[in-house]
Formats: sequence, C-alpha cells, structure tokens
Amino acid sequence: MECMAGSAIRNLSDFGERHLVNTAWAFAKLVMPAETLMDSISAAALSSLTDWTTRGLAMTAWSCANQQRRDEPLLEAISAEALKRLPECSVQDLSNLAWANATLGRYDEPLMHAIAAEAIRRIPEFPARTLSIIAWAFATMRVRIEPLLDAIAEQAIALNIKFDVRALVNIAWSFATLGKFDEPLFDALAAAAINMIRDFTTRDISNMAWAFATLGYKNEPLMESLAWGALAQLHEDENCTPQHISNIAWAFATLRVRNEELFDSLADAAIAMISQFKTQNISNLAWAYAKLMITHEPLMAALAEAASATLDLFTPQDCASFSWSLAKLGLRDDELMQAI
Repeated sequence: MECMAGSAIRNLSDFGERHLVNTAWAFAKLVMPAETLMDSISAAALSSLTDWTTRGLAMTAWSCANQQRRDEPLLEAISAEALKRLPECSVQDLSNLAWANATLGRYDEPLMHAIAAEAIRRIPEFPARTLSIIAWAFATMRVRIEPLLDAIAEQAIALNIKFDVRALVNIAWSFATLGKFDEPLFDALAAAAINMIRDFTTRDISNMAWAFATLGYKNEPLMESLAWGALAQLHEDENCTPQHISNIAWAFATLRVRNEELFDSLADAAIAMISQFKTQNISNLAWAYAKLMITHEPLMAALAEAASATLDLFTPQDCASFSWSLAKLGLRDDELMQAI
C-alpha cells in the first residue's frame, strides 16, 4: 500500500473526482495510515469541490472520519457545499455525512439541522441500516430533534423492524441516549430482538438491556430472552468486556429483574477478568448485586480487592455507591471502608 500511495501522489494531477474519492475510500476502509497522500487528496479536492457530486462529498467526509482525520478546511468546505445541495443527496449520502460528523465529534449545527429536515421529508426512502445510522449520529452528538425521532420511529415500525442486529440495537441505544421513549417502537424492537437473540453478542445484549433500563421500560419477555442470550454468550464471546458485564447487571437491577442464574454467570465472568475492571465497572456491578440483594461472596471479595487497588481513581460517586453496596449486603471490610 505504501507503493500505491506513492504512485497515487505522483499521478494525482491526473485524478478526477472519482479517482480521488475512491483512493481516499480505499485507504480509509483498510485503515491504512497515509498522511502525505491524504494531505494531497485534500488539497486537490479543495480546488474542485464545487464540481463534485454529492456522493463524492459524502464519501470523502466518511473517509476522513474512518481514519479519525479531522481535516477542518476540507470538512468545512464539504459541509458548505453539501448544505447547498442536500436535496440532491441520496439517503445514503445523508447518513454518511451525519455519521462522519458524529464520529469526529464535529457538530455542524446548520448542516445537521438541514440533514434532519431532509431526512424527515424523505423518511419513507430510508432502509433499516441507513435509518439506524441517522439515529446513531444524532444520539452520539446528543442532538434531540423531536420530529426526526418521531419520523424514525414511524419508519422503523413501517419496515416491520426488518433490521439486522446492529441496526436494531443502534435504534434502541440512540433513543435511550436521547431520553426518547416511544412505546410502540420499543415493543416492536423487543419483539424483533427476541426473534434474533441467537445472533446477539454480549455487546448487543448489554446495549439493548441498557437502553430499556435507561428508559425504565420493563418488557419481561425481552429481559428473559436477554438473560438466555447472556447465559449462552458470557463464556463464549471473546469480545466480552467488563463494561458489557456491568451494563447487563446494572440494567437487570434497575428494572428489578432478579435472575440468580444470570447473576451467578455474570459473577464468574467478572472474576475471570477482574484485573480489567475500571472504577465505574466495579461500583456499578457491586450496586447491581446489592440492589437485588444477591450476595455472591467470591465476587464481592474480588470487587473489594480491585477497589482497594484503584481507590485513588474512584470518583466521589463511585465511593458512595460502593460503600452503599457493601453496607446493603452486610459485608464488612473495615480496612477498605476506612480507606474510602
């Protein structure tokens, strides 16, 4: 790829929009560092953006974001040009522009509000995956636009929630992150998740449980299904993390769903990776067991030891939550409590 980058730089003056866009996309897709090449593509693009297609604009923004390349002059020029031509954009272009800005943590208010208005106008054109990307982008930027969320919910239901797992979970996560509860949508999401639970990873289970718990919506068939999925995945999924474990426990405790088999399995998984737990994972997991009054002494001993080793990193909230958990479960650790 280095040879290809060098060749591209030497011949860049002969590149038109399609070649520039495709080259940037290829290196971004492969996550290949090519700063000199990307600088050259950026310079070439800036001189001709007004003649580009909306697809070229959106794909170039996507390429920057996928490489975590915050090229402000280029991104500002893309935003300005896209803003003038949003009605020409495909729904894929709209989602790519939104995704790129959200991924880079770049809130361009005029562009994002214009994308929202265009998405609302054309919502029946959105397929499931593209719809979920739009929802995710606005949620990631914590931008709550009620008419957009209502339109997304309506279209998701119109599509009969025929989503893949990632899109399904992203919709739930996005609405929960923005504090938007739509009961018909969440009932449909729950039904779809139950049917697809065999395809869920622990990350998916964690995010779906977190979304329902964050909105305080207890759907018992869903929680039973998520518990079954977690029991099947916890010791098989190599990508399971402390965050997934603590989120699942927190969600079940928040909704007051007491499943001792699940919590025994969560405890075993947590003990096996206790050295990877961050302070919030420690305090949240302890809180969940205490909230449901499940005393798992080996887990609590492991959490206490982990807390002692990282106490200087605890926030006041972590300290208060962990102390409450020990007291609630009647577990006395004088040395740790004095340190707290």
